[in-house]
Amino acid sequence: MTQHHAWPGGILLAGLLFAGALGAREPHRCSVLVGQVVEDSGGEGLPHVRVMVKELRQGGLSDASGQVIIQDLPAGSWTLECLHLGHAPWRQQVAVPASDTLRVEIRLRSEALKLQDLTVLGVEERVAQLHEPTLSLSPSALQRLPGATLASVLEGQSGVARRSMGPAPARPVLRGLSGERLRIEEDGAGLGDLSASSADHAVALDPLSISRVNLLQGPSALLATSSAVGGVLEVERGLVPRLGLDHVEGEAALNGDSGSLGRAAALVLAAPVAGVDARVDGTWRSAGDLRTPGGILEHSELDSWSGGLGVGKGMGHWRLGAGLSALASGYGIPGGFAGAHPQGVAVALHKETALLQTVWTPDRAEDAHRGLRAFSARSQWTRYRHEEREAGGALGLAFDQMTHEGQVELALGAHGPFTEGRLRFQQQWRSLASAGLTHMPTVREQGLALATVQHATLAILHVEAALRADWRQCAPVEERQSVLVGHIRTRSFSGISGALSLAPVNDGPAWRPGVVLGSGWRAPSAEELFSGGPHLAAYAFEIGNPEAQAERSYSAEAFLQGQRNGMKARLSCFTTHYQGYLFPSFTGRFSPRRADLHEYRVLGRNARFVGMEAMWTQDAGPWLVESSLSWVRGSLENGAPLPAMPPLRTHVKAGRRWGAWEAECALECAAPQARVYRAEDPGAKAESVTAGWARVDAGLVWRSTGRAPLHQISLRMVNVLDQEMREHLNRVRVLMPEAGRSLSLQWKAWF
Repeated sequence: MTQHHAWPGGILLAGLLFAGALGAREPHRCSVLVGQVVEDSGGEGLPHVRVMVKELRQGGLSDASGQVIIQDLPAGSWTLECLHLGHAPWRQQVAVPASDTLRVEIRLRSEALKLQDLTVLGVEERVAQLHEPTLSLSPSALQRLPGATLASVLEGQSGVARRSMGPAPARPVLRGLSGERLRIEEDGAGLGDLSASSADHAVALDPLSISRVNLLQGPSALLATSSAVGGVLEVERGLVPRLGLDHVEGEAALNGDSGSLGRAAALVLAAPVAGVDARVDGTWRSAGDLRTPGGILEHSELDSWSGGLGVGKGMGHWRLGAGLSALASGYGIPGGFAGAHPQGVAVALHKETALLQTVWTPDRAEDAHRGLRAFSARSQWTRYRHEEREAGGALGLAFDQMTHEGQVELALGAHGPFTEGRLRFQQQWRSLASAGLTHMPTVREQGLALATVQHATLAILHVEAALRADWRQCAPVEERQSVLVGHIRTRSFSGISGALSLAPVNDGPAWRPGVVLGSGWRAPSAEELFSGGPHLAAYAFEIGNPEAQAERSYSAEAFLQGQRNGMKARLSCFTTHYQGYLFPSFTGRFSPRRADLHEYRVLGRNARFVGMEAMWTQDAGPWLVESSLSWVRGSLENGAPLPAMPPLRTHVKAGRRWGAWEAECALECAAPQARVYRAEDPGAKAESVTAGWARVDAGLVWRSTGRAPLHQISLRMVNVLDQEMREHLNRVRVLMPEAGRSLSLQWKAWF
């Protein structure tokens, strides 16, 4: 890494440290919030409830009487929220006075736990604040029935599918889009892994280490990236702890499943230490080969561990945080069929991350809703190492990647015609080197972006608008002419993106329509430009396109949503038109340079996606019924199918609660997919078609209802009838079906 490429991150790091030093000496006037958490029905105090000031990530736990005290709060208007097992989420805007005490009563309403992992945010919130997540996965739901990967946790939700090459390297797909078009962030920054570049590369995080998942779409997604037409999955790990800890608190989990003889454990501890708030976490996971109705899927094992240490310090208006984390994983890629390595491939990855962040919040007691709400800055470095080895141990392919992501953001209150807004400057840098059986050159990528999201209320309409400008450069270490790939040289790209959302404000009818319009932009990645050589674990001989142009997209979505008497429903229809849609084209033939691998070439073609999603839930006392349907169709300009399009999917679930017990039964269905891609090359073979399938799952949950610590035991059976299913986006489907009947058991405790 040269000094020339590292200077942006170094300057930002120095600025953060300088800002923290200034903040430590700044005199300040802060306030105290005293909350009383009670049961809405009877008024009894609720202990061990976490109450948070959302914008400041500062909070506390209620004591035995239900009282919680949050100190050192700057004056202003803040969002107070809390989530508690067996109760509906609670959120309220509070105006904190300067140098005073604010008392708030928090009344939580009991409700049946929603056993489905991912839930649609309350409709009234979604219409009033379009910048809220489209989908939100609560901590209790996430940890109740976790999968081994983020994709398996999200599976079965409306619009969500799973791209995979076996159980371990699975990545979510939303509305037929994945890779760079569906960005995954951890604690506000990119993962720094290679999961977006190939189906054999795993997402470098463990679901046991995370506390919440949100999906952002529309204008709010443009703050993170210009390319995520599918959306941005925000994974909250909480490596830097919340502020205001006054005792030791934490979580512990153990779980196992019979389908792969999997075992997993996790532990999180947070406590005040030497004047700072500290947090440590760790996970461990091990699984053998997957059992399917067609037999054992060999070379599908998984072993991984992760750990992190974070510290935070509040000093009046300043909040500083730092963290270190590491993850190591080893998993198998199945083989033994045409185009795959005969004996499978073993993959090992290692990731280390260091981050530093600071937030400054001014007093806003005079006018709590106007002016600057907060200033924040963040710098994160990630080192990632990825190796793919043949059965005999020979190195087939290796990647060394170093990334840096820095950002500075202003959060604004009311200004001009806008009720609130955010302005973000983003800097990214990446160095990628490869070794083994590859001709991929060493490259360095860098990018700069300036983005803003603004909110306004115009008569009866709530408006959210975003604008983003990007510049990116991909530079190989040397310019050369490749007989296989073409002219390998430095490429630079720039583009403008924008989005607009319109919906009625809350004071209207029960059913409300809305419209989301967007224009996206994506520069081709180094892999799409310059790949050239065998990729054993991906079953591919990959050939990039150094002449590829930036991808441009135009999208539109119309939705109708409403709620009444415990019923919530949403229907949305969407379309996206791409100019120069980039994808690896399966030529259907073996490479003349490597006769055991199929050839894939990166193409840029005009394309169109159309689709619809529908969801309906009915909460009737102890009963909860949920259903969803999603469909997407991707086509080239001439009407031919795009590759790897998920089929029509439906999901229906019913659950009931009896005191501390809850039970559910769910039906997941997928239609046949016979509309498959065939390459333009003469004699090319089409993708294999897949038949429809249906799967029945069942679950049972018990949770303690007494004092802390809280315990939860979850028992779940997946594929109760042991049906044979073949997921269209699983490239191993030609060898084996999906997992058969599997029983999983988890214990979780909060203390």
